[in-house]
Amino acid sequence: MVNRSAKQTSPRTGASLLDALVCRRVTFHGLRHTHASQLIAAGVDIVTVSTRLGHAKPSVTLAVYAHMYQKDDSKAAAAIQRGLGRFVKALGGNWVAVFTFVLAGIRAKS
Repeated sequence: MVNRSAKQTSPRTGASLLDALVCRRVTFHGLRHTHASQLIAAGVDIVTVSTRLGHAKPSVTLAVYAHMYQKDDSKAAAAIQRGLGRFVKALGGNWVAVFTFVLAGIRAKS
């Protein structure tokens, strides 16, 4: 058997096969982070993740796991594209008309 320092050991030394294969021990806290990370990666909403972790507010969960949400915004881009696509079609398929319409609305509010 091989211990963490890559030296041969005997089963009688107390080093188990698990100790030989695992570089570090997995803690409950580590499992908790893994659980949250896997939920987020699977697309589970932040409120559900926060509830499962027992956080008082979703903002606590976001403060810890915000980096998990910054990897890929393709879903957000696709959603806005679908929404704007309908809007562009309603204005005759002209993107310039869409931007002019949006800018006019922004200027009217200021």
